Amino acid sequence: MFIADYAPYSTLFSRCAVIAGVAQSPVIASQRLPGKPRSAMTVSTHASGDTFTVSVDGKNIDTWDDDRFPMGGIGFIGAPDDRARLYWVRLSSTELTAKEYQNK
Repeated sequence: MFIADYAPYSTLFSRCAVIAGVAQSPVIASQRLPGKPRSAMTVSTHASGDTFTVSVDGKNIDTWDDDRFPMGGIGFIGAPDDRARLYWVRLSSTELTAKEYQNK
């Protein structure tokens, strides 16, 4: 997932698959979210079978189906002239029970 400032106080999201080390054509999410440049946000990806859903600060921004990946990895990429800052990353399985506080 690539996040970029799109317009004043608007954020653009795009994603692309990387297969055998080659990035596929990017797909740009149709939804833009309000936000100030360089502001912190929580980005979540939920994968269930072939369905992937990405949300930002609890709001779903993109959902797609892709059956090419029975397993794989994750990666992070940013604009060449920008420094993204990751505060933390967590991977979890729905098959494992985890205790987590969910702000509802």
